[in-house]
Amino acid sequence: MDQDPFNLVLPRVSFSFPVTDKTIFYSMYGKYAQMPSLNQLYVGNTIISRTVSPITRGNAFLTPVGFLMKPERTTQYEIGFRQLLADNFAFTISGFYKDLKDQLQVRLFVNEAGNKLFTAYQNEDFGTTKGLELTLELRRTNRLAAKVNYTLSDARGTGSNPRVAFGAIEQNIGRPTNFINPYDFNQTHRGAVLLDYRFGKNDGGPILEQMGLNMLFTFNSGHNYTKIKEPLELGQADAWNVGIRPLIDPRSSFPEEPINASSTPWIFNIDAAFSKVVNFDPITVEFYINILNLLNTKHIINVYPSTGTAQDDGWLGSTL
Repeated sequence: MDQDPFNLVLPRVSFSFPVTDKTIFYSMYGKYAQMPSLNQLYVGNTIISRTVSPITRGNAFLTPVGFLMKPERTTQYEIGFRQLLADNFAFTISGFYKDLKDQLQVRLFVNEAGNKLFTAYQNEDFGTTKGLELTLELRRTNRLAAKVNYTLSDARGTGSNPRVAFGAIEQNIGRPTNFINPYDFNQTHRGAVLLDYRFGKNDGGPILEQMGLNMLFTFNSGHNYTKIKEPLELGQADAWNVGIRPLIDPRSSFPEEPINASSTPWIFNIDAAFSKVVNFDPITVEFYINILNLLNTKHIINVYPSTGTAQDDGWLGSTL
């Protein structure tokens, strides 16, 4: 089976102009496209034979064929203003919107007669990402420079990755990925605060000269996930992987709520760095210390979907 050739026109335009001597307006429009990764395009002869064979093609194999794929496309819009509030203080606000089309998803290939033939990657998913970004910047004043960034965004679509429809195909329960849901990687709130205090050259005496300390505070509101019911049977799970088995094999998971209606906890983190520049003419040497996760905080980056916590995988409380 051959895929027809395709041609794409991808215009990209951006411009900006001063509204006043302290205000700048800017906007951007662009179309982008890329082919999926090659490991989705090429599979071995054994996988192809099993997938298209009338004897075995009814099963949802872990590696679907990819010779039907086309480029995934994105159209992006952005508009914003930058305002100089004082000689050393600026404020920027911008809005963005991304329209995602022809996203890859595993589907059942159907012939003209409506017969389901085999499982394949097809360009049938779509989604949108939109949001608002705010930035405050303080140019270095009395040795202090600062920048505050906050992004409010919403990423939704029919599939968070190309393989989310495997469970629906295996159980023959339709095509739920045609409904719009928050993406697994959606983070509604993200932000960062950067503070940098630094002595300049010939400033502060021989000890403090060109010495600096900066602190980076970052936060995000976690990512979306779906709470599921306690498994009714273990299948191939055991005491070591029962909590994450639904993530590995979604065919045995049954949601208790709309897809990705829940969110993992907020994450707050502080990084710090100290540096000192020493001049040994004609050589300049910089000594520095970087401290990641200054407060040694344990961040929860994911949870068990059956319990909604990072500490309990549900094994001890299960009746199985």
